[in-house]
Amino acid sequence: MKKTLTTTLGSLAVIAALALSGCASDNPGPVENTASTKAPIPTVATPLQSQAPVSNEQSVASAKAAYSEYLEVLTTIAGNGGKDETPLRGIAPGLINGGRASLMFNSLDKTGSHTTGQIKYKVLDDKVSTFKPISVGDDVPFGQVDMSLCVDKSDFHTIGPNGKDSGKVGPQQMLYTAQVIWYGGRWAVSKDWLTDDKVTACNAS
Repeated sequence: MKKTLTTTLGSLAVIAALALSGCASDNPGPVENTASTKAPIPTVATPLQSQAPVSNEQSVASAKAAYSEYLEVLTTIAGNGGKDETPLRGIAPGLINGGRASLMFNSLDKTGSHTTGQIKYKVLDDKVSTFKPISVGDDVPFGQVDMSLCVDKSDFHTIGPNGKDSGKVGPQQMLYTAQVIWYGGRWAVSKDWLTDDKVTACNAS
């Protein structure tokens, strides 16, 4: 089902918006570069993320690895001010090039802002199904994993144009739904949104 702009997560753009909701600006913002802006961005899939789906257990393990990589690359790009989203091309191709991740990156770049810290998560539930490509290609058994997550953004901060931390606004741990698929010879994140289109607190411990 299609999500609306305000409720669709798309690479955690909503998390960034929540972090900024207490600031004068509507978008993330930093001014000084931090150590995170110099961090290398991983772009090579691990063997687990490149392993073709053969069972429920293997698919879930690969989906978790892909989602962890996605968050690591997402936060690194945001820490660099959102200036180059291309490292997500193979990891979450549907969330860039004007997708939901692009909205966050564009806001950061436009305002000269950046983020600091990392985003953590805990898988609460998972479901494995057959991935059915929309255009070409055969159906892939065990090729789609839908996960219910508790995402912890307590260490993820937006720094405003004047170097001011936006502070903590709203729940620091929120319920999310993510979808990871076998696509292009590796596991990729295809969807990432707030569960039930609303902010719901959860426990990631």
